[in-house]
Amino acid sequence: MSAPALGGGIGSGAVQGARLAGAEKIVVVEPVATKRELAFLFGATHFVNPRQVDALEAVRAQVEEIIGQGQ
Repeated sequence: MSAPALGGGIGSGAVQGARLAGAEKIVVVEPVATKRELAFLFGATHFVNPRQVDALEAVRAQVEEIIGQGQ
């Protein structure tokens, strides 16, 4: 199972919930480095910085990569 999430306060809870629900890969979209680090501590595995790339396209690419790895 995979789950996208954000790295802020609500997103960190979403990351924890996704991990508890069994997600092995969790994509976080977050521009703030310290929040990405926090999300990593809570279980996020993949990150997208929307200030550097188009977030939608980057998440799409991450999910396609994750799905491809599972086959």
